[in-house]
Amino acid sequence: AIANPDCKTEEMTLAVLCGLLVVEMVGVISQAPVILSGTNPAAVKRYSPPLYNITASSIFDAGRQHGKLAKDRIRGWFAGSDVQALVKFVKDGEGAAAYHALRRDSTTHFPLYAEELRGIAAGSELELDLVWIGILMIELQSLLDNSEGQSPCDAAAKSLNSTTSNQSSHATGARPPGKQRGETPRRTAEQHCTDITAVTDGGFDAGFSHGHNEDWSQEVGEFYYYIKYTAAPGADFASCAGLAYPGALIGWGPTWNADGVLTTVNTLLPKRIKSSGVSTGFIQREAICGVEGGGGRRGIEAVVSGLQYRGWADGASINVVDAVERRVANVETYLDTHSTVWVPNRAGNSSHCNAYKHLSVDQYSCSSTVARQALLDHSPPPRTVDDVKGLLSEAPTLLRDITIANLVYSAETGRLEAWGGTAPDSTPPLYSWDLRHFFDPSP
Repeated sequence: AIANPDCKTEEMTLAVLCGLLVVEMVGVISQAPVILSGTNPAAVKRYSPPLYNITASSIFDAGRQHGKLAKDRIRGWFAGSDVQALVKFVKDGEGAAAYHALRRDSTTHFPLYAEELRGIAAGSELELDLVWIGILMIELQSLLDNSEGQSPCDAAAKSLNSTTSNQSSHATGARPPGKQRGETPRRTAEQHCTDITAVTDGGFDAGFSHGHNEDWSQEVGEFYYYIKYTAAPGADFASCAGLAYPGALIGWGPTWNADGVLTTVNTLLPKRIKSSGVSTGFIQREAICGVEGGGGRRGIEAVVSGLQYRGWADGASINVVDAVERRVANVETYLDTHSTVWVPNRAGNSSHCNAYKHLSVDQYSCSSTVARQALLDHSPPPRTVDDVKGLLSEAPTLLRDITIANLVYSAETGRLEAWGGTAPDSTPPLYSWDLRHFFDPSP
């Protein structure tokens, strides 16, 4: 048995199948979340992700420490249906060619992060192939959907309809009864994540804020965490932090660097992607966390430029917030194309869900995305951080059964607050971090 502080494991077995490590977990019984070191003890918790602090001089060692600290969470997530469906897709041969091409191209373009994945696999004592399947999940899932002739909206609509009746308790911070871990249909999370920027009447200099709901599945809600990588002197990587999906690179979800720049991501649903090219996680990680040439500041211009990378296998919508320069941009990418929109220096509706808005791409239009965007379009333009918190708390449209995290940045305070899937307007955050001093040495 493998000890896990978050669940009671009756039996866990490991088996190697066709060169891939398949983890089978039987009889996992969820326990009530516990207060974790560094969290607000008054917070009403739906999910309670820990923050792992890692200092290293090499990216491999950072990954190794990451894998060791989060070992039980990584194993729990990889045992679930989301990852195992992709293991089967790759193992059975249909997805094998795409897997190897995506891995090859991502490694060629960004070998540093391939080293980090090697470290994560070593630390978590899992096969490297399994860790790679995890980080290639967005692309492999899209290719799997296409191979089955299915829209990514189908299973998501069924899950959302079945859980709508449970949302009233969610809005007040209690955990909705909903489905239990492991019961979420595959592709439920395809309609996920909402972003809102609020600018005061006086423009960015007078104040602005940015909010994000991170939606995926109840299953991964039990296993995600936050990572803080601090680069030791002479390290081959830059300090960076963010929300981490188990065993994955930060940069996939909300991420911030040592220069006060925050990125959040909306997964998009183009009808066709490539079975080769660079994975979204690698490009996004390099854009926000890359080492700036000459030791200069990696501000919003550098991050936006990094996202305008040629060679994407898929695409994404990335929101970039600069706490120092007080600017916000939205970058949409698809394969070798991109479009950047800078949030105007005035109050207005600057929001994004899971659809291309300013880059012309043939895409799926899912009901949840349409409903969330319609609610935002018909709401008064947010001007304050409280307006942002209120909109992110709108249940069941924006705050949903699959919301695992909520993050709100306020320029007035310089702080990024994080919740565990509860309503930001009525529950205190689990974490509150000052982005301007997050990586400052401890006194």
